[in-house]
Amino acid sequence: MNNKKKFFIIFLFILLDAFLLVGYLVIRDKTNLANLNKEVKEINKLDITKDNFNRRIKTSGDYALVERTIKNYLNDYSKGVQEVKNTMTDSQLTKILSYDNYTSDGFEFVESFKYLSSEKESFNKEIDSLIEKSNKKSMEKYINKKIKDKYYNNLCTELMITEERIESLEETKKTLEEIKSKVNNIIDTSSEVLNLLKDNKDDCVLEDGQIKFKSKSVYDKYNELINKIKED
Repeated sequence: MNNKKKFFIIFLFILLDAFLLVGYLVIRDKTNLANLNKEVKEINKLDITKDNFNRRIKTSGDYALVERTIKNYLNDYSKGVQEVKNTMTDSQLTKILSYDNYTSDGFEFVESFKYLSSEKESFNKEIDSLIEKSNKKSMEKYINKKIKDKYYNNLCTELMITEERIESLEETKKTLEEIKSKVNNIIDTSSEVLNLLKDNKDDCVLEDGQIKFKSKSVYDKYNELINKIKED
């Protein structure tokens, strides 16, 4: 076999390998894109206020980066929403004005005031962050930080920032603002109640599993504040 034939055969093999490689890459990209679209459709069915978005990554390469970016944003947001919602039923907060807490903390309420101050600060920091994330601009900023390649950045934006997603986050934002108002009212009013009891401890008696008052004005003010919490 002369050199020309050898070169020709080698060239054919190289060309065949190139075609196979290109074919493999094209098929892999189409498969990844199809899997990505399918997975996004599945997570779009989830409820941001109660579901878990921390699902297994179904794609590879840069498509996995797109998938991970979408899931991480939604998962962090969803976890945050669920945590601030749980604040309203947190046992320590709901029992802050209970007979047991009055008994254990005493009428100086050192631990109670410390808890309310810390809880208010951490709660507002978390919920303000979530409210800020409840919009298109925040999602775009997150995507731009995570994905530099223009094609995959645009793909992520197209899949993540849909009209339905924006509407959903706007509704969640309204819910978060309502929760913020209610929790802050509970915390602030609870502090008012404790200050009232602290300032009038000589007019308060703990007995028979309840708090009793010697002064009608203190009793009336106490009930007024308790009703303010109950209204929420």
